[in-house]
Amino acid sequence: MEEQKKTLSIASLVLGIVGIVFDFIYPIIGIVAGIVGIVLSVQANKKEGKNGMATGGMVCSIVAVAIGGLMYACAICAVGTLLSIGASL
Repeated sequence: MEEQKKTLSIASLVLGIVGIVFDFIYPIIGIVAGIVGIVLSVQANKKEGKNGMATGGMVCSIVAVAIGGLMYACAICAVGTLLSIGASL
């Protein structure tokens, strides 16, 4: 029965870690996994009570969303720079 209680916490932690990894490969997957991980960790804190695994899932998921957002911002800046260089040629 103890394993059933921590299912949401484990899922949120796994999604947070997967989100961080995929931020460097394909950022949209990392952002989606991070958002789902945040939702699951909030549900885990409500249903299972506060525990370290749910908190770790929340932290990893927030980091995944933040890194994914930075990756998109860097990509937009890179495309803008390339377009401005191309326009000046």
